[in-house]
Amino acid sequence: MPTLDTGTYTLVVAARGFQIRRIRDVAISSGETVVLRDVRVEVGDCDAPGVICDSFSLEPVETIVASGRITVPRGCGLNLDKLDVVCDSAILSKKVDLIFTGGGENGLFLTPQNGARIRPDCQKIAFTDEPFRIDGMGSGENFCVRTTRGQNSHIYFDAMDLDKNTTELALWIATRK
Repeated sequence: MPTLDTGTYTLVVAARGFQIRRIRDVAISSGETVVLRDVRVEVGDCDAPGVICDSFSLEPVETIVASGRITVPRGCGLNLDKLDVVCDSAILSKKVDLIFTGGGENGLFLTPQNGARIRPDCQKIAFTDEPFRIDGMGSGENFCVRTTRGQNSHIYFDAMDLDKNTTELALWIATRK
């Protein structure tokens, strides 16, 4: 491994099938060896790419209506119910749940459209129709969307850290009824 310059770093532990783990503010001096505490990673949930789950519950399982990897260019939108990318500005605002916007110093955003709503952490924070800032996020990080049609999408970033110059998003999506 090459020698790192003195500075403060973020260590990212990511592997398909596991939740991402970030350790921030790791201070390193040039030529120094740093020993970190144990890094605990958790198995990803059932919608994560690379995870296979069996259900033995008496509760009905929500049916997946669309799932897979998709690439979304900046300025285009995404219909989560069909996994369609829409780049035609004439129909963009009518046919999509999210639009990928921004770039440069202003940051990157996914903006809900047509009544879709984003839940940044999929659990604790309420759904919102506010733009969701995504620069700095990376592989394995995820969020949820209630689509225009009322279905639930679980979305994972499928590429390393996004920066202000990112022009395409690589996503893994599972949309359920």
